[in-house]
Amino acid sequence: MAVDAGAAELYGEERFGPIGFVIAARDRDAALVEATGDARAAVRSPRSFTRPTRTTSRCGNGYSASGAQLTCNLTGPMPLNFAAAYSDYHVTG
Repeated sequence: MAVDAGAAELYGEERFGPIGFVIAARDRDAALVEATGDARAAVRSPRSFTRPTRTTSRCGNGYSASGAQLTCNLTGPMPLNFAAAYSDYHVTG
């Protein structure tokens, strides 16, 4: 679903699905700030499809600082984030 960054009421909470959101942003830097802020606020399974390599590195650094696992340029099924699922369901770190 395509939405603007201001539509957090749609993408800002857990959605069971399959569902994905494409969130429009002013530019690449604004998108990264918004996305990593969302990751900091709630458990997410973010994906990044980027080029060139320096952009992929910036995404990795941003998500690492937010404490989120990031999958980059995946061409097959996305792996589950078992660590997050375990901690969410079992209240462990």
